[in-house]
Amino acid sequence: MSRTIINVPIPGDPAAADSLIRNILIADGYREIQYNLEIVWKMGTGLATAMHYIKLNYMGSNLELSGWIQAGIGSVGGKEHALDGMMAVIPKKSVRKTMNKICEAVAHMEPANRSRIPDQMSFVFCTHCGQKMRVPAGKNLLITCPKCRHSFTYST
Repeated sequence: MSRTIINVPIPGDPAAADSLIRNILIADGYREIQYNLEIVWKMGTGLATAMHYIKLNYMGSNLELSGWIQAGIGSVGGKEHALDGMMAVIPKKSVRKTMNKICEAVAHMEPANRSRIPDQMSFVFCTHCGQKMRVPAGKNLLITCPKCRHSFTYST
């Protein structure tokens, strides 16, 4: 995989940062999908231009922001391309622009009380309805889905 990675410190509450980042991605036309066993944000279909991808990986009070494009048609996309180089320069510039928006927005967040910030969070999906939930990492949990009320166990 060839991806451009930016590490972003989160000065405020990670949950607030996640909400802020999601709003930026949605406003820029991205949608959340499952891609090669990862949860990523994607824009485009690959028909007229390369598909744009951004992945968020929260690690305590830091965010690892990954961006790449994939040139190809539909689900038969080519290989991943980092955001440097001259190939598909316009789509790469678009992904970089969104990543820069995210970096700037997070940098301007108000600092939070560090004692309330969990060390690491994970995302899980309800085994019944598919609802995405954020849970503390490194624990064995009994989770009840807020959407369908289905309960299941999960080890992060």
